[in-house]
Amino acid sequence: MINAQETGRASLERDGVALVFVDLAAVSCLLEDVERQTPRLSSADLERAAARAAHTNSDGLWRTARIALRIVLERYAGPGIRQQPFTIESGGRPRLSDGLPAFSHAHSGSAALIAVAMRDPVGVDLEAERPLVMSGDRRARIEAAGQSLSPDARLTGDDTSRGLQAWVRLEAVAKASGSGIGSTLTDAGVVGPRAGRTSPLSAAKLEVRDLVVKAGYFAAVAAPALPRDLQIVSFPVDAATLHRFIA
Repeated sequence: MINAQETGRASLERDGVALVFVDLAAVSCLLEDVERQTPRLSSADLERAAARAAHTNSDGLWRTARIALRIVLERYAGPGIRQQPFTIESGGRPRLSDGLPAFSHAHSGSAALIAVAMRDPVGVDLEAERPLVMSGDRRARIEAAGQSLSPDARLTGDDTSRGLQAWVRLEAVAKASGSGIGSTLTDAGVVGPRAGRTSPLSAAKLEVRDLVVKAGYFAAVAAPALPRDLQIVSFPVDAATLHRFIA
């Protein structure tokens, strides 16, 4: 991962895709201060954050992830998007107004992953390591479908590692295609009438790549085309660096 100061709007225009990894636990207090000084969350963001906070098992990190997302998007789309609601497409994919960059985001555990694309749709997913509670048959179908998305990148490790890496590949494709994970799993033969009969996904024209972000996490990105040297930026964890990141 590289420092946030080493990339900017020019790199997005050059590479087409920018990736930012956020350590939510490390930036939670900082981002709450930043949000108080310059509100960026939309009314819909605030309502959803309040609803989640009402649950006793909420850790509050969804709100932190949303503030980070808003800051990353502002870096590439400008301050005009502050407090503006996202448009939600039929498959559940959020987007900015026409003419602005595409984006995708994921939050799992105490981390978040954000992708911004200058022109093409993009999808990312992030999963914290955890036990997979599912039958061996279903896990095998998920692995087969995930492997088909990146034939040259073999799934490795134990059952849990292979299953989670396959899953983030599928989620990344579902987000990039805009079809949603349900349709993607059906299309891949993981569930539904074709379950057990792995077939090429209709989103096969997307390039899918595994990402190395942090120990204990699995991640992947999907887009019509990805730069050969795809770099991941670490979201700033101090006020001075964050100010330069936004500017």
